[in-house]
Amino acid sequence: MRRNTGIAWAFGVFWPRAAHPFAPAAWTVRTVPELVHRIEYLLDSDSRTRILLHAQSMGSVIAVAALWQIPPELRPCIGLLTTGSPIGTVFARHYPGYVTAESLDALVHNEDNGEDGGGTPDRTRLLRTWVSIHRETDLLAGPTGVGGVDQEWKDGVAPMDPDTGRSHARTRAQPVFWPLERHNGYRRDPRIAAVRRAILDTLAEPAPPPSTPPATPAPRRPTPSPAP
Repeated sequence: MRRNTGIAWAFGVFWPRAAHPFAPAAWTVRTVPELVHRIEYLLDSDSRTRILLHAQSMGSVIAVAALWQIPPELRPCIGLLTTGSPIGTVFARHYPGYVTAESLDALVHNEDNGEDGGGTPDRTRLLRTWVSIHRETDLLAGPTGVGGVDQEWKDGVAPMDPDTGRSHARTRAQPVFWPLERHNGYRRDPRIAAVRRAILDTLAEPAPPPSTPPATPAPRRPTPSPAP
C-alpha cells in the first residue's frame, strides 16, 4: 500500500501545483528548468563536451521534458539512455495532450528533409542517439513507440547468458531461480555496461554535418497569351 501510494504521488508531483496542493514544488517548474540550465551550461562552456544522460523511471519523463526545451542545435551532443520509462505506457496513454508520439519522435527523427522533402534528414537538430530499455515484467514501464529506440530485456534469467531459455533452470552454480527484477535493478544489471559503452562510442564519433536542403527550382514565368 505504501509503495503504491508513493508511485501515485510521484506521478502527481510531475504536474503543476494545482494538481497536488499539499506536495512540494512540481518537477515541471523546478527540476526540469534546473536540468535544462545544467545541460546548456555544460555544452556552452566547451564545444567538445558530450553528455550521456541516463534517466531511470520518472527521471526519463523529466529528461525528455528538458530535452524538448533546450536549443535544438545542442541535441547532437547528447546521448539519452532511459530505463524503466513510463513515458509511453503512462504519460502518452493517459495524457495524450501533453505527450504525443510526434513530440517523442521529433527528438530522434526529422521528416522535414526526409522522403517527402526529397533530401536527407537533418541530424544537426536531433539527439545523437536514444536507447530506452524496459522489461516484459515491468508494470510501470514499456516501449516508447519511437522507431529504433526500444529494447526489451528478459527477466528472471541470467543477465549475461544468451541462452535465455536455459537460464530459467536451476543449476549447481545457480541453485535457486533467478529473481524477477521487474521495475528495479536496471542500473546494476550487467547488461547496462555494454549499452552505455555503445552510446559513448556514438558520442565520440564526429558530429554529423549539416544536411543540404533540396534545391527548389525557380518558378517559371507564365507564358503571355497572344493578343486577340
